[in-house]
Amino acid sequence: MATVYKLERSIGYVDNEIIEMTADLVGCEVFNYSDGSKQFTRVVLGKRIAQSPRLSEDELTIFCVAHFDKYQIHYDKYCDFLIEGESEAMPVLPKFWH
Repeated sequence: MATVYKLERSIGYVDNEIIEMTADLVGCEVFNYSDGSKQFTRVVLGKRIAQSPRLSEDELTIFCVAHFDKYQIHYDKYCDFLIEGESEAMPVLPKFWH
């Protein structure tokens, strides 16, 4: 029989600064599950377009640190689009956990 884990909290509550910063940089939500796992979910125009595998907090933190350059490049592009007033044309990073 499969184990079902309840989604405890959704958007907003993250007590890990690295995960919170990464979520802000790539524009995603962090889902927290009752087993302690976390999952990034990317929503664009109200539609869920991508989600990461569920990982433990430590695994997700290690991944975020290892891939920070990619997030920083994306964030820099985001800032450029905001400065130019073209937030609608923001490039999407749909599979940021790969």
